[in-house]
Amino acid sequence: MIITYDVHGETKSFEFTADDNAFLEMLRTVVDEQPDFCYLPPEDMGCVYSVLDDGWCPSCLIGHVLIRLGVPPDWFEFGYVERKTTVPTRPNYGTSASSVMRALGYSQRAIDLAEVAQIAQDDGVSWRGVLNNVREFVNFNFVN
Repeated sequence: MIITYDVHGETKSFEFTADDNAFLEMLRTVVDEQPDFCYLPPEDMGCVYSVLDDGWCPSCLIGHVLIRLGVPPDWFEFGYVERKTTVPTRPNYGTSASSVMRALGYSQRAIDLAEVAQIAQDDGVSWRGVLNNVREFVNFNFVN
């Protein structure tokens, strides 16, 4: 699908194909690179997917995964439509992984996996622990 968004009056777009297996594989790859990492959101903010720090870069686990799969980092800030926050300068603050994944066209299974991952991460679980939570969720919900 082609996703179009506006950045300060400039129209941007990108092509994205939501592939559940690619999402899960990239999640494993990112976790393998930093298994003991515990995500801490930027000061005075909740979880964010990307941050502007000498250029756009990924922030949380789901942000790392989706950016590596081809989502432009600035889409989380400017292109994502559904917002929970009332902070006008940080619209990607407070959006759920399920909402972001749904906007990108993922299946309900991948949406649920991302939500499990984000909840664990935001509770201070290491990324290795996040992946373990996802595996338990998959085993319970899709294998039995």
